[in-house]
Amino acid sequence: MGDTVLDKDFLLSHVNDKEAREVLTHLLDLVDISLEQHREQVSDFLDPYHASLAEGVLRGIGGITYLFSGGYPGAERKRLVVAPDYLTQEQLDPEIVYLWITGNFTFRSLSHRDYLGAIMSLGIKREKVGDLLVLNEGCQAIMDRNIAQYAQLHLTKINQVSVTVEVRELDSLCIPPVRTKVVQATVASLRLDSVAAAGFGVSRNKMSSEIKAQRLRVNWKPETNAAAAVTEGDIISCRGRGRVIVKKIGGKSKKGRYHVLLERLI
Repeated sequence: MGDTVLDKDFLLSHVNDKEAREVLTHLLDLVDISLEQHREQVSDFLDPYHASLAEGVLRGIGGITYLFSGGYPGAERKRLVVAPDYLTQEQLDPEIVYLWITGNFTFRSLSHRDYLGAIMSLGIKREKVGDLLVLNEGCQAIMDRNIAQYAQLHLTKINQVSVTVEVRELDSLCIPPVRTKVVQATVASLRLDSVAAAGFGVSRNKMSSEIKAQRLRVNWKPETNAAAAVTEGDIISCRGRGRVIVKKIGGKSKKGRYHVLLERLI
């Protein structure tokens, strides 16, 4: 391999988040390899925050074609495929399949956390797994094609339930409908802890503890400041609780509380 093609320090000069900088540096390493060796490179799965930062950086690089794909439209976790610009997006392969996991769930229903925990217990890293789409009859776990067969062979039980696992191509993926709950509330302030508590239906003290424990993200970016201001359109996600979208911030009530319209994804 020749000298480094890209000036990474310049491209990442606006990124102060240490973790984000490390992720983006690795992605730029893949771009270097692609440009120098004239072949496509595929990243691990990225969360929406890092994918958004990556796209902002990639727009300023010439000579490449790139694609973010999570296996289906609207996917949350996505892989980056980067290649020389003589290739088209249609020619790029994100190397994604999914596991179709089924079993007898008559007496024990399994959650997203159950499925993900079982997969990771096999020694598979989270960044090799994309979205998990849970249906009544089972789970579709999107993942790196190169580890899918290993997972198929070794995933035999989840929470004492015997499971059957098939590796399937994405053209048979079934996208479940998004279920939401509308929450109309009044909050004392537009602080993150106050709005998130209303959206997730817990006390403000409890939500403050969740924020301090680094379990919350706002617009996919980790947020540890309970007093951070929330604005219309923000997406608040809490590990283990789901996601709340701030649909509308209205005026104040007679008691000086803010009217908010929230949408919780369940």
